[in-house]
Amino acid sequence: MGASALMRTDEVVRIDFLVHKIPPSAANVLDNLIRPLLVIFALVFMVYWGWKLLPFSQVRFTPALKIPYIYIYAAVPVSGMFMLYHQLKHLYSFFASRNKED
Repeated sequence: MGASALMRTDEVVRIDFLVHKIPPSAANVLDNLIRPLLVIFALVFMVYWGWKLLPFSQVRFTPALKIPYIYIYAAVPVSGMFMLYHQLKHLYSFFASRNKED
């Protein structure tokens, strides 16, 4: 869930050595080429595989509180959906601003 909050404000930790070495317009394009990769990661790994993990956690309970692990593991696909939403919102604003420039 924390990663989703950081993606909303575009404050995720990333290696930006290359971004500082190229012109700002090229850095903006490079940044927005990486966003679809984040969308694929959020959709495939976090949402799909997180959803597939849930049935295995229904029968397990935490030792002290006897809470089903499904509530804990449900954070993975939910967080993936939030990450997907924020990245798609950033991509939309990028393409909307590019259309206004043309």
